[in-house]
This record gives sequence, C-alpha cells and structure tokens, in this order.
Amino acid sequence: MQATSPLRRMRTGLSATLAAAAAALLVACGGGGDLVDPFDAKRLFVFGDETNIILGSSGGPAGRRYTVNTRNADSSVNCLDNPIWVQQLGRELNIGFSQCPLPVTEEASPRGTMLATVGGTIPDLETRITTFLAGTSIAEGDLATVYTGQNDLIALYGTINTAAQATAAVATARELGNRLGLQINRLAQADVRVLFGTLPNLNLTPWGRAQTSSVFNPQTVLRNMTEAFNTGLRATVINDGRLIGLVDIGDRVGLLADSPSSLGSGGNAVNAACTTAVPNCFDDTLISAANETNHLWVSDRHFGVTAHDIIGLRAINRVETNPF
Repeated sequence: MQATSPLRRMRTGLSATLAAAAAALLVACGGGGDLVDPFDAKRLFVFGDETNIILGSSGGPAGRRYTVNTRNADSSVNCLDNPIWVQQLGRELNIGFSQCPLPVTEEASPRGTMLATVGGTIPDLETRITTFLAGTSIAEGDLATVYTGQNDLIALYGTINTAAQATAAVATARELGNRLGLQINRLAQADVRVLFGTLPNLNLTPWGRAQTSSVFNPQTVLRNMTEAFNTGLRATVINDGRLIGLVDIGDRVGLLADSPSSLGSGGNAVNAACTTAVPNCFDDTLISAANETNHLWVSDRHFGVTAHDIIGLRAINRVETNPF
C-alpha cells in the first residue's frame, strides 16, 4: 500500500479551515442568534448506483468499492483507505457503515445505511425510496445522499441508431433528470435532508471516448444527453435552500478532465487506471503508468481516488454551509 497522498492529508485540514471560516462568519455577524444552527446529522442513508457502494462479503471480500482498493497485512480489504465520497462525508459526521465500520473510538455502532445498488437505475431508486419511506421512521438529523443516472444514460445511448434517435434521446435524458429530481423531492418532503450530485459528461469517460458512429457524433450526443439530464434534475428539485443541497460532481470532474496535471505526476484523465474489473481493482492491479491517485478514472466509467477525494470535500462543505 502506498503512502497517504498529499490530497488525502489535506482533507482534514481543509475541513477544519471551512469550519473555522464558518465560525468566524458567525462572530462577524454578531453571534449565532439570528443564524440557522449547523446541521447535526444523526443517520446517513446512501442511495444510487455502484459509485456509492461499499460491498459486503457476498461474492467476494467485504469492503470493496468501485475505485482503487488496498489490502491490510492479512490480505483483507482496507476499506477505510481510499474512501469513496460518501465514506468521506460519513467520517466527517462520525458515521460509518456496517460494510466498513469506523473505529469504535469514533462510533460505537454504524449509523450509516447503504441503499445503493450495483447497476442501479432511476427505476431502481424509485422502488428503493418507496420501500424506505414505508419502512423507516424519519427522525431529526436524517441525511440522505443521492447520486445516480449514469447507467440509465448508457442504456439510453445503446438504443440510438440514427441521427433522429440521437435528437430524441436528448429529450428523454432530460425526462430522466426530471424523474430523479422527483425522487429527491420525495425524500425532502418526508423531512429527510438530501445531498444530490450531478453527472459528469459521459463523453469524458473512457467508455464515452471509445464510442464511434458513422451516423452521428457520439461524443456530442453524450455531452448533450448529460447536460439535458442535469438540467432536468436541477429544474425539478425543490430549491428553497433548506431541504436539499447540490454537490456539483459533474463540474468537479469536468475541471479534473480539463486539467489532468491537477491529478499529480503522470496525471491522466483519459485512460482507466486498472487492469482488472471493478470492484476487484487493487493498488497492485494498476497499469504501469498509474498509481492510486493520478488517474481520473479507475474503469471505463467509475471515479478514481482523487475524484472521490474532491467530491467528498464538496459534500462536506455543503453539509457544513447549507442551512438544513
């Protein structure tokens, strides 16, 4: 296992800086009497696709994620290393998951629940949220994260054979964004506070870059589909500044794609880092030019470690600054 990256070491310091800045603002405004109290998350519920998931022991070693995994000395998965974005958020809130608990000195019993699914789609999310709302007693301090839609857009792209179908797919992508927004609203209207993420442009993924067609420009269509999806999503979610917070995942990943040097020495925003399929990617199964942190993508469509680092920091900042 490689040494902790500078970016990962920076996470704690940046979180502390953000908290200090918020406290300074509170004092500058004359105290906290007229401002909203900071949100105190008691439970964390994670919805979405495999990007968000920590796997249990079924089908392989427990604790694997769809990014670069590492192992402990006994060959078990070190699930606290290279945390995915929802793990980073949870750790900031002192909330772990049964699939990867925090040290007992930080949390006696995990208060995070993994409701994300491998290959998850928006219809899957609709079913998950219906079941969740029917079977869960919502309480003060409940926080949910929602990030999904990529699998839906990839499936939609697979139906395109003509230029006319490509145009229609952009409209369908916006409708999918609308559908996702309605599910986020269901959680918020049940008094769950929600963080949701936008999708990065699919044309930036190794999968998207590999698409070809003699009938239409795949990269343009994928970009237009993703942008339509995000537009529909943003237009639908409740925008009162209190119930729901946006994590601009699409924008953050776009910035990394535009500036691969920000990924460190040998930074690469084009190729997948791993030679094995996720979630069975480990730090000893990387291509020769890759290390744990210098590739934007671990697979043809899943985030590498640095992308998760940056998204996690954005999510933490949103929780600390949004007046939930």
